Amino acid sequence: MKTRLINTVHDSIIIDAHPLEVNDVITKLKKACDSITQSLNKRYNIDFNIPLDYEIKKGHNWLDLKQI
Repeated sequence: MKTRLINTVHDSIIIDAHPLEVNDVITKLKKACDSITQSLNKRYNIDFNIPLDYEIKKGHNWLDLKQI
């Protein structure tokens, strides 16, 4: 992929997505976020029973971000 992970700050991830890969990146992010609790259980035997929420935004810059 031509998409690059630019930065992570606390609970945020900044990604510079290639225009042709935006939808694929969003799909992969959603899949990863939705499987966090299962991954914690499988990898570390942690029963994480607190609901986790996330939001994904996209835009050409931080000022123009729109929630998906």
